[in-house]
Amino acid sequence: MDGTASCWGANWGGKAPPPPGTFVSLSAAMHQTCGLRPGGTAACWGWFEEPPDGVFVAISARESNGCGVRPGGVAECWGWFPSRIMAAGALASLSAGAHHICGVTEEGPAFCWGNDWYGQARPPAGRFVSVSAGADHTCGVTTDGSVVCWGGDASRRAGAFAPAR
Repeated sequence: MDGTASCWGANWGGKAPPPPGTFVSLSAAMHQTCGLRPGGTAACWGWFEEPPDGVFVAISARESNGCGVRPGGVAECWGWFPSRIMAAGALASLSAGAHHICGVTEEGPAFCWGNDWYGQARPPAGRFVSVSAGADHTCGVTTDGSVVCWGGDASRRAGAFAPAR
């Protein structure tokens, strides 16, 4: 693997062909894809704005913008809803949903912000390894390997998951 990105599917607005160069991670959304390059700079392609200059440690594309975690744990979002967010602790990672964003702090608790129509931005107490934000719900993997979901229809989304023994 050489870190070159390959994308396929509908190409409205130039969403499919990635820019040249290598990436260490990618995040695709409805209207754009964002990637984190070696060294921490970000690039996005598709319908929306480029990310701001500087270094990121994590990145996530979403329907109408993108967000990244800066060194030190501050989230910065660009596009239709630009913002800088400091969580209750430094963020280690994040996931951008349709209208909300959730992250995991370096200490383990989840932290969310944005629209909370269905409770998708109100994470339960506990320590998480990762989270993934959807349209009206969020799911997270806890430190014991369990999957916990909250927000719209969360009981059906999480009901079948438990830690592997």
